[in-house]
Amino acid sequence: MAVRCLVVEDEFFTRDVLSLTLRRANIDVDVVESGAAALEYLQTNQPDVALIDLHMPNIDGYDVINAIRADKRLQNLIIIIITANPSAINTPEAQAADAFLSKPLDIQRVVEVIRQKIQVRQS
Repeated sequence: MAVRCLVVEDEFFTRDVLSLTLRRANIDVDVVESGAAALEYLQTNQPDVALIDLHMPNIDGYDVINAIRADKRLQNLIIIIITANPSAINTPEAQAADAFLSKPLDIQRVVEVIRQKIQVRQS
């Protein structure tokens, strides 16, 4: 079964590196650069995993996570937070996530966490 991952990240370099790395790991990737674009994407798509940066302009990652958790259609979506702010783990939104990864990202660790979470979800 193919795994589809949505990357929600406003920094071009991070988006690009994540996209390339995940594709090389045989994970299908869709990339958006804002919270608004993520919410629009999620209206018509159901990825298996979402990597969400918390700090973005306008609609931030917190708002995206709240919207996902409020949508019954997306209840099985695995949310992995990516952020440069380690104290963000103490927020209610972070507690609603399935995993938390700090920037700078260890790219191989991102792939490992995705695979672990998918394996747990499928068992």
